[in-house]
Amino acid sequence: MWFVGRLLILGNIGSIYNTQGKHSEAEALFSRALTIQEQTYGKEHLCLLENIEELRNVSRKLGNSDKVDFLKNRLLLIKSKEEMVDSASLLSIIKYLALGYYKQKKYSEAEEYFCRALKIHEELDTQDENIASMLTLLSNIYYSTKRLQQAESACERAYDIYLNINGQDHERTQNTEQVLVKLRKLISLNSVTKN
Repeated sequence: MWFVGRLLILGNIGSIYNTQGKHSEAEALFSRALTIQEQTYGKEHLCLLENIEELRNVSRKLGNSDKVDFLKNRLLLIKSKEEMVDSASLLSIIKYLALGYYKQKKYSEAEEYFCRALKIHEELDTQDENIASMLTLLSNIYYSTKRLQQAESACERAYDIYLNINGQDHERTQNTEQVLVKLRKLISLNSVTKN
């Protein structure tokens, strides 16, 4: 267990450098400590959380926004795999990851997390606007990846939820209905051109 002492020393010195404003030196030490932890415990162990958070804070002070975002996503991924997290917390973590990937146009990753979030909602047996919103985004992913049948199915589920919650005259219901009509026209056109 030689590494435990080394980790403490690296973390303590890194913290001292950080408080002295020597952020580059602190970053190097936190990175070394993280590497040791990863080699010892693996890249997704909970014990990495504190060190990743320290590294993220230092990276923020150094103005490295890409690294800050990467480390934040890594924190969320590790937390999402923890079995002790309650369903509501896990759901918010997964939704955050899904939205992050969606905004980056990383559709396969976003789809994976949206589907996980929907599965949790279904297990909790909830029908709310959050589900409809996720289904709408999932429909957009399917549309962007040219899977029109799946886009239609997700959009139809979102429409049904909005209709049940808000009624026909609500803006979200009407917008979703318009998208659904457009999707159905595209599917119809595609089937005509294939024949």
